[in-house]
Amino acid sequence: MHTNFQSKYLDMAFIAPAFIAPAFIAPAFIAPAFMALTLAACGGGGDSATPAASNVAKYVGTWQSGCFTDARFIDTANGNGKAYVKNSFVAKENSGTVLGLSVTHTVYAATDSTCSGAVQATVTRTGLSDSSFNTSAATKTMTSSYGANTLTYLGALVLSGKATDKFDFSISKLSSFNSTTTLGTIQLNTADFPAGTGREALYLEGTKLTMSHGSSPTADPTALSTDPRDIFTKQ
Repeated sequence: MHTNFQSKYLDMAFIAPAFIAPAFIAPAFIAPAFMALTLAACGGGGDSATPAASNVAKYVGTWQSGCFTDARFIDTANGNGKAYVKNSFVAKENSGTVLGLSVTHTVYAATDSTCSGAVQATVTRTGLSDSSFNTSAATKTMTSSYGANTLTYLGALVLSGKATDKFDFSISKLSSFNSTTTLGTIQLNTADFPAGTGREALYLEGTKLTMSHGSSPTADPTALSTDPRDIFTKQ
């Protein structure tokens, strides 16, 4: 199943409604870019191997989208309107070509168009694989761990005259069952957060990260996205 941060996942997770369409991922991540990985294994006699370059180190960190409405989150305290959401993801380097992601939707009231008021709920897919699913009425949080969320580097791709990095994106399901759940005043259906894959292009400019999405799991993006839900800022 294909989708992206803005529509199904992020909207980050990661990664399009769900880092990663109607809101991953996305769906709506400063400091200087991280140095390339330089650790190399040492052999006998004190000789060392050539340092291995990383294709993903510059994306390590915490990234957050702007504020947008997401139809998957219903604000029962405000006429069952679409809640406002900020998507975020934490990216860690699993290897020189793979990023591991924790993807979070931070939900605000349907009347909070700047996402500056009180947080009404948070939903996180941790990227862990212990098959856990936890909710807390006290903190209005939902946390699940049904498998890895990853961005796997494929190579370079020029979009709209810009040099981007092309990735395969994969995100885990939110839950092993489908049900309507309420966190405080926010209602959601876990069926709206399935597992999925997609093709992404990442363009980094200073502290701004733009994520562009392919039309299918194996189709390259064809243009640099200008959708605010696809533009993340490093935290």
